[in-house]
Amino acid sequence: MRFEQVKDVLNHVIAFHCDVACDYADMAAQTEDVRLKMLLAYLQEHVRSARKGLEGYIHGDAQPVLNTWLQNAPALEHPQLLDALRKDLDVASVDTVASVAEKIQETLGDMFRTLAAQADTDGVRELFSALAAFQAAEVRRLARDTARFNS
Repeated sequence: MRFEQVKDVLNHVIAFHCDVACDYADMAAQTEDVRLKMLLAYLQEHVRSARKGLEGYIHGDAQPVLNTWLQNAPALEHPQLLDALRKDLDVASVDTVASVAEKIQETLGDMFRTLAAQADTDGVRELFSALAAFQAAEVRRLARDTARFNS
């Protein structure tokens, strides 16, 4: 998938977060496993919070960077990988859901690192580097927090 402007990337990730939050809510409604319900509620809130953070970029001071055209925009496989990971959520066990949630965060981080590495301007590079660092922190936090659901 090719993105044309920086805001296209963020809008795609925001939409993805909305879709995953709905997936988590649907799964929670269909399971009787109390631990899994709690995990799914936690993950749903987690992606909603991340979505709000990204929306802050869209509506914040980053407008000049968001309107930057991605010169030589890389053809990224990450969006397809993210969609495939969403399909992996069909197997509803605590371990599987936690593992897929971590892979989603890692894939987003890798996409942001790739975009930062290929950025043509400092502003775009800084934005995607900051998002990649945020995703790395989220992976660590998610791993720590989801481990509680396995006890």
